[in-house]
Amino acid sequence: MFTFETLAFILLMLLTLFSLRPNKTGEILSRKNCHHLRGIFALIIIIFHVSKETDLLYPVFAYLGVTVVAAFFFISGFGLMKGYLKDRDYVKRYPWKRLVKVVFPYLIITCVYWAYLTYIQEPHTLSEILSRIVHYAPIVTYSWFLVSLIVQYLYFYVLILLFRQKRQYTYYGACLLCLITFICAVFFNYADANLFNFPFGLGILYAWNEEKVMSFIKRFAIPLSLVTAVLIAVTQMHLIPFVNGETYQLLERSLFVIALLLFLRFFSIRNTILSSFGDLSLEIYLTQGLSKMIVRRFFAASLFMQDAAIFVLCFVISIVFHLVFSVMDKLLLGE
Repeated sequence: MFTFETLAFILLMLLTLFSLRPNKTGEILSRKNCHHLRGIFALIIIIFHVSKETDLLYPVFAYLGVTVVAAFFFISGFGLMKGYLKDRDYVKRYPWKRLVKVVFPYLIITCVYWAYLTYIQEPHTLSEILSRIVHYAPIVTYSWFLVSLIVQYLYFYVLILLFRQKRQYTYYGACLLCLITFICAVFFNYADANLFNFPFGLGILYAWNEEKVMSFIKRFAIPLSLVTAVLIAVTQMHLIPFVNGETYQLLERSLFVIALLLFLRFFSIRNTILSSFGDLSLEIYLTQGLSKMIVRRFFAASLFMQDAAIFVLCFVISIVFHLVFSVMDKLLLGE
């Protein structure tokens, strides 16, 4: 069935296609590339969450809905490690900045959801709300991975705090945590959300070895692309024997990250619209569920028009909260 999500996805792919430029600098995860990717990922996530299994492109949405979250974790780990390696005072500013940039906005949006649910006669106690956050089923719909991201921030803070005098140990600590996560997935089919996120860890490791990895990718980009494409096809068809579900998911997400790096070896992304969505990515993640609940409950129209209204309402609410959070950043961080 051709739905608004199918139309939105086609338009997003066309916009992305016309935003590609040859990568002349050789830098793969530049600040601009990462910022544009955040915007693309946020749009893909809302497309996936509004879509239905009857959608024409639902298998594509389902695949990307999982893999772009992994890529988001990868970029987050990469960005944190890059900042840590460049700034000697990073450890001092780290906890307060994470609180202001992510935790405080999350708590504010949680209160907004709480007020809305109370308004529609679905009240929750404070203990229920906190319990749901701890168990990765928060009232902020679809925000489980933001809760997981905050947990990853805590892992990273512990690492840089423990090894602030010997930074290479931070790298070894991330390697160890990745190994533990890998072992839990492969041998025990276990991937509890409180574990160290594997793509997040890969982002940390990539940042530490960025020049070596970029050199390797530049040298073997074509054969690496072919091998990665084959492996993605193999994992999607579950052709590897004796591999459990968690290992397949780990491979699926890791291969998507590798494919993304190889793609960015050849192309950079430059587009004002996608950059604007990058600015709003956090707010889109936080408010998409609220927009969906409001439209489905109060807007009586065709499904196509309802879906379109969800996107519009989400963007409007995201802009409002982006302005609020920007003022908060200036007051609390001086930015």
